[in-house]
Amino acid sequence: AVPDEGVEVLGVHPLQAVDGEHPEGGVGPEALGEVDREAELLSAAAARVAFLHASDLRCPARLTATDQHADLSKKLAKLATVVPEHRTRFERILRTLADGLDNLAPIEPGVIHGDLHIGQFMVREGQVALFDYDETSIGDPCEDLAAFIANLHATGLPHERVQQIGGTLLSAYAT
Repeated sequence: AVPDEGVEVLGVHPLQAVDGEHPEGGVGPEALGEVDREAELLSAAAARVAFLHASDLRCPARLTATDQHADLSKKLAKLATVVPEHRTRFERILRTLADGLDNLAPIEPGVIHGDLHIGQFMVREGQVALFDYDETSIGDPCEDLAAFIANLHATGLPHERVQQIGGTLLSAYAT
């Protein structure tokens, strides 16, 4: 689908690019710095994410870290029957993860996007919109922010540029 005239994609995940071209006339995150309004657009994007996180939208809960650990434990037990020579390694991994669970700070769950990356934002007439809510759920809002930054790293941007873009988004989100 081609967006209406005057709509630009704030960024595009590299997996959405076709032959190096960004679909739908979007700009990749590597070009974000060329946009005169970078801080303004990232601040608006952060405001959309913060609005979603503060909403009282009804949606399913994500698995807790404890639930995920229990699920992984079952899967590794099955896997150990196939490759018993790795059973000790699997048990060590599970113990390490369990020890880490005890150190996690409790979170205030909220509505999360669940698939946040720069390609989920579109800009039209200076307004930023957030799209693609099919993975929206109740969870840790930090997951969205971490996913956004992790996806910037996945684009191949230099580390310093990821820090700059991610820092601008995080600073705007915190205000």
